[in-house]
Amino acid sequence: MLLPIQGFLVKMPRHVIPVDACIGNDTTCEFYDLWHQRSSGRVMAGFMAAGVRSEDVDFVLRTHLHLDRAGWSIRLEDGRWVPTFPNARYLMPRVDEDGTRAEGGPIYNESILPVIAAWQAESIGPDHRLGDHVALISTPGHVAVQVLDGGRKATITGDTLHSTIQC
Repeated sequence: MLLPIQGFLVKMPRHVIPVDACIGNDTTCEFYDLWHQRSSGRVMAGFMAAGVRSEDVDFVLRTHLHLDRAGWSIRLEDGRWVPTFPNARYLMPRVDEDGTRAEGGPIYNESILPVIAAWQAESIGPDHRLGDHVALISTPGHVAVQVLDGGRKATITGDTLHSTIQC
C-alpha cells in the first residue's frame, strides 16, 4: 500500500495558502533515509507552475507538525534556517505545537523554531477561520481544513485519512 504525502495549494480570491508543506530540503530525518537531507526542487517547481512565488503566499497552514507536513516551511540559507515564505503567517495547531515543543529535536528546531523566531508564527485553535473560504475541523491530534466556495466544500484531511483504502 502506498501512502502519499501531499501538500495542497489553495488559491482564494484574496489569499494564497499552502496546506501542509511536505518534506523540505536539507532537513534532518534520522528515521527515514529517503527524507534525510534531501534535495529536490519539486515542491517549489509546483508553486511556479501554478504561478505562485514564495513572496505571494499569505498564510501557510499546517494540519499538524510532523516533518512530512512542515518541511518546506523553511529553507537553509547561508547556514541558517529561514522561512520559505517571507510574507506569510504560519498557522500551527496549538495542541500539536505544544507537544512538538516539549519533544524538541530536529523537527521543532529546524521547521518550527525559525518561523517563531521570525515572528511569523501563529498558534491557532480548531475553530479558526480564514475569511469566508477556509475553516478548520478538529481531528485527533491535529486539524483538517475545509475549503468553502459558494455551496461547494472540499476537505483536506492531513493524516486523518491517507488513502481511500482506509474507508
